[in-house]
Amino acid sequence: SRNLGATKVVFKDITTRTTVPAPMTVEDRRTVVRMREIFHRVKNRAAKTLCEDGVEIDVQALIAHKVSGQAGPVFRTDVSGRGFKALVLTDRSSSMSGEPSQAVERAARILRGALKMPHVEFHSWGFHGMGERVYLSRIAHGLDVADSAEMPATGTTPMGASVRCA
Repeated sequence: SRNLGATKVVFKDITTRTTVPAPMTVEDRRTVVRMREIFHRVKNRAAKTLCEDGVEIDVQALIAHKVSGQAGPVFRTDVSGRGFKALVLTDRSSSMSGEPSQAVERAARILRGALKMPHVEFHSWGFHGMGERVYLSRIAHGLDVADSAEMPATGTTPMGASVRCA
């Protein structure tokens, strides 16, 4: 646990499942495939960043630095193909019990499926509050999105503290 201002944050790590999630529907699997195609296109775009040394000069950056008289990076470096981390933070307060919880879990499972690609790390956390405490449930990497058995919907919605902590 840790203090976040006047709020105490309590972490719970979920490392095993107590239930087996239902298999994805055909529609959800199609959505995963379409989203994965989009993520691959975006992820594989040639992205360039400026650095202090290299072989390819960014002419506009060089001109800007010559005009301003300030030194700065002027060489282009390819940064495409690098991975990223994704964190889905789900509200597990009382208002999310039942159908809202199932919809959020479904969306998170679809997103997790779409992001199953090299160099992408997907994490899922749930949060709820009780009094002056924020409870964050962190699902172990590699487990599917936890359902209500692992993270029951209870308490309040401490959105600000949860986002700051995440």
